[in-house]
Amino acid sequence: MRKYLVLSVMLTCSVFSGYAIKITRSVFPNEITAGGEIVVSLTVEKEGVEGFAKLIENVPEGFKAVELNSATGNFIFENGKVRIIWLTIPEGDSYKAEYKLIHIGTNTGSIKLNGKFFYVKGDKRTEFTLPAFSVKVKEKVEPKELVVLIQETEAVEAVEAVVESELVEEIIIPEVEEIKDSLAEAVIVEVVEPETPVEEVLPIEVATVEPKETPAANVLFFKVQLGAYSSEKPQSTFGNLPDIHFIKTGNIYKYYSGKFTNEASARAIIPEAQAQGFKGAFLVRFKDGKRI
Repeated sequence: MRKYLVLSVMLTCSVFSGYAIKITRSVFPNEITAGGEIVVSLTVEKEGVEGFAKLIENVPEGFKAVELNSATGNFIFENGKVRIIWLTIPEGDSYKAEYKLIHIGTNTGSIKLNGKFFYVKGDKRTEFTLPAFSVKVKEKVEPKELVVLIQETEAVEAVEAVVESELVEEIIIPEVEEIKDSLAEAVIVEVVEPETPVEEVLPIEVATVEPKETPAANVLFFKVQLGAYSSEKPQSTFGNLPDIHFIKTGNIYKYYSGKFTNEASARAIIPEAQAQGFKGAFLVRFKDGKRI
């Protein structure tokens, strides 16, 4: 039996610069219906590179861009371009930025997405082009109108059948004397009550056990990342932000606020965090305890 390889609908590309920076961009999905949405993710593995960096993406005609996660950068969408500017590249060996493309036009077919990434290393400005992606926009099919045909029919009057007299069977009524003789031969049965009384059977109470709720598996959680540090920070650093906790990855302490199953509730914390000095606060998602 032949086995077939199933390809994911997520397209991914990687770009390497001369300074060992690796950039991976993914687009999901690569095929939508008119009016649909696409998530574009950019992961930068920088291996110690610090300083200024900038991403410029050319947004296809008929789309608008919405920020999802700028990874402490400044997100700008204008004149058909997405710009994410980092005055200082985020700490750690890698970081991830995301934005959403929403189709608002009438154009369909193959749409191309391309862009460039810039950064500074040793006072030298480096620029390279990200490979172009093709995204297919299908025309939205409107449901067909259901037409119901109603055919009028004339009512047919029911005709009563005429019963012929010779088909009616004769009903024979027995004589009154024969009925009296039958009653005389009837057997009279005497009903005797039992000497031992029957005990009353009481109903048995059955306890009802309510089923325990089973916790839902594969729950998606939303948190707000406040920052990544090389050492553990005291709780007072984060003021009155709710549910402060960290996850240690290697030698990096990543601090988060909140753990919500509703994305809107998590996003509501971001302005409050930025007001308390965490300018780069952004939304992250976790599933099965892993960041996605």
